[in-house]
Amino acid sequence: ENANQGVANLTDALREELSKLVVQVPNIEQDGLAEAVFELDRSNHREQIKYGIGHDGEQLARIRALGIGLPQVGILPENPDPNTTAENSSGEKKLSFGHRLAGDKIHYYFNRLHQYGLEDAAVAGVFNRDYKLGAWDFLQAFLAIPILLFWSPIWLLAEWIAASFVKAVEFYSPVRFGVVSVGSMLYVPLWICFIAIAMFEGGSLVKALSLLTYLGVSIFGCRWAIGAWDRVWRWRAVRRYRRLIPPEKKIMDAARKAAVNEVAHWMSKAKTYE
Repeated sequence: ENANQGVANLTDALREELSKLVVQVPNIEQDGLAEAVFELDRSNHREQIKYGIGHDGEQLARIRALGIGLPQVGILPENPDPNTTAENSSGEKKLSFGHRLAGDKIHYYFNRLHQYGLEDAAVAGVFNRDYKLGAWDFLQAFLAIPILLFWSPIWLLAEWIAASFVKAVEFYSPVRFGVVSVGSMLYVPLWICFIAIAMFEGGSLVKALSLLTYLGVSIFGCRWAIGAWDRVWRWRAVRRYRRLIPPEKKIMDAARKAAVNEVAHWMSKAKTYE
């Protein structure tokens, strides 16, 4: 009966249902703080070492709760100092309350991470198992280089297109995914055509078979190659953390504990910050 009202009702219904399925941080100024909180949560649940897509909804529920809690955090009052007073306009002496910005402990911790080039998961001990890599693991990473080089043109093209033509950060990852998906469907057939042309124009059968073998290994070994280098990257992250002098490691551990406790305090007392 009313097309405009129908569209508006549909939009409202979609918004209400989609809100249950996405992470929202209504205050855009807290995006950086939110991502830091999410990273702490991922480390606490060891999710950086999990592969594939989970469908139980547990992680989404946690992250959504954290995102909802963040906008309620503003300026947090600290405990009053009984020895500190302030004089108001009427000359009365009143107890003065100190204030601090919400998230200062989180910002302090992540600033130190950035200063030393560290990863939160390494400080949390998530990557400790990868610190015991042996010669075979590093050999696998070396053997994976040709596979990664095979796919690098597509990946670099996706990064360039997303960085050059995408203005909204929400579309950055989808554009990269689309470029890699479409590019792969074109890239592999081009290789097959190149091998066929090289063989029919006087190339040796051995050379053609070698190229076909390289193509097949690169296609089916891509996940393995990424995993091999991912293990080396985690080993390097742990190594950088363990090379800190003991006093600095204690400071980092204490800073992370304070940041995690601050998030836990927000989630338990979120309503008091409205």
